[in-house]
Amino acid sequence: MFFKDPDASRSIGLIVPPSNTVAEYEISHLLGRNIFVHTARLPYCHEIHLDKRNSIYRNAYVETALRFGSIEMKGIMIACTGAQYKLGPNSDYKLCDSVSKSIGIPTITASVALLNFLNKLTVKKLHLISPYPDWLVEQSISYFSMSGFSISSVNRLRQILHLDTAYQVTSEQIAAILTPYSNIKNAAVIISGTGMISLEVITHIIQTMQVPIISSNLAGAMWMADQCSPHCGSQLLQYLTDINEKFNVNT
Repeated sequence: MFFKDPDASRSIGLIVPPSNTVAEYEISHLLGRNIFVHTARLPYCHEIHLDKRNSIYRNAYVETALRFGSIEMKGIMIACTGAQYKLGPNSDYKLCDSVSKSIGIPTITASVALLNFLNKLTVKKLHLISPYPDWLVEQSISYFSMSGFSISSVNRLRQILHLDTAYQVTSEQIAAILTPYSNIKNAAVIISGTGMISLEVITHIIQTMQVPIISSNLAGAMWMADQCSPHCGSQLLQYLTDINEKFNVNT
């Protein structure tokens, strides 16, 4: 039996930071064999402060998307969450619209994908798990607050785990951080950052949760699958989507 040939109706683009391998790994697992993912990388910025690097990334979205050439795709997901927090949600949506119009393909950032899924739920309170430095954590708090959510707690992984980057986080560390959240009842758990591994832990722990638990990569994969066709992703993606949507969080 042959695998399905790639075709435009099931082709999607993924733009990732140059050193981020987690987004490709997790999103490929979530989308499964029926969706063909084409990847492009943002410019490599050696030894540049993260705030400046985020600005370079945002300014490179259109140029990076154009590297897909003439590939026909149903959409492009930019696997960057933290880069947009400084903008705020309104400017983030405008950025997505601007890139979409410039390249002629529907395009979304991971941060907007996260907001879109949260807005489908009843939840209005968030527990934020973040691997970013403090100044970017504060920007993320402001971003979600401006989006109409209140922040119940913030877990600053960079301080707790003594990290240099989000890429250093392990599944074992995430599991230890997430386990206490199985007792909460009033706020969704948000794992912010496409470069922080979390999919296997979410898959394992979600059965014990009483509230939604959503990562940047999970929200991005939901959007990518919907662009191709409803329920087009893997069984794992459908399972995680369904179980998150069934929670009715009292706010």
